[in-house]
Amino acid sequence: MIPLGLLLALQTPQSDSSHWSIQVGTMFSVRTLGSEDPRIGKVFSIAYGRPEPRLRLGKYQPELVFEATVLPSSSRGYVDIAPDRTTSMGVLAIARYRFTPWKGARTFLDLGWGIQYSTQATSDQPSQWNSTPSLGLGTEVDWGRKDGYVLARWFHSSNAGTKGNNPGWNQIWVVCGVKL
Repeated sequence: MIPLGLLLALQTPQSDSSHWSIQVGTMFSVRTLGSEDPRIGKVFSIAYGRPEPRLRLGKYQPELVFEATVLPSSSRGYVDIAPDRTTSMGVLAIARYRFTPWKGARTFLDLGWGIQYSTQATSDQPSQWNSTPSLGLGTEVDWGRKDGYVLARWFHSSNAGTKGNNPGWNQIWVVCGVKL
């Protein structure tokens, strides 16, 4: 899965404003919209971003970001749900819109969709293959010689009702990224 994301990114023409970045962070499940499995885990990803004028919304010039992600997670179990561990690997395509709500703020909104494979099915994910819509809000920061960012992301993972009762996972990610 990770090689597929990298292949997609490498096939994209590079420009002066394109960039690679890496992200690390934490994730935890949120008991909304069906999630019952109390999961916690880590977020590791590599991303490639470039300007994409075809996704423009009014005055907002977007960046198209391709992200390949690995999410090791575990659950302590819940009521009649047994504890488990799984690792999910996926790719996301994200439209990133930058905006300035006040002077000096460098914020962005991420709208994304992707696919994900998990090493095992879980109570909230009866299928190992799942669809992954996401919504994030972040801010850019200066970290010495590198540009970085902090991002909070809502991440839903489900099989769209193709297998089992499909409550899906609803996760909150908190990640730090740095442009390479």
